[in-house]
Amino acid sequence: MVAAALFLIWFGYGIWQWRRAPQLLIRLKQIRPAYRKLNGTLLLVGSAALLLGGLITLFSSAEKQTQLTFWQWLCVAVIGSIFVYCQTMAAAMLVSLGDFAVTGADDSASSSADRRNKDQIS
Repeated sequence: MVAAALFLIWFGYGIWQWRRAPQLLIRLKQIRPAYRKLNGTLLLVGSAALLLGGLITLFSSAEKQTQLTFWQWLCVAVIGSIFVYCQTMAAAMLVSLGDFAVTGADDSASSSADRRNKDQIS
């Protein structure tokens, strides 16, 4: 039951971060691209290492028991929250490196030339 509640909290936090992505991307575009590339990659890999290392440490240090204690669940919640935050920030940093104005343009050079040629033929 606690695991399902934590999953919903983490999932909801991820959705909340996704909804505020446009504002986040505007802020991130003000940071140098090299910094975004390096830190985005480090956050992506580092948060996965933190999650796996933290959970392995947590469960290996626990005595043989069938349920986690309150403090262990609290550690899982904190580790999971840090992981979700780092993953969403890493994704935003790496996505902000793209130039979406190029692919979102209405007319490309070839389509403009094609239209002019059709107008001249008619």
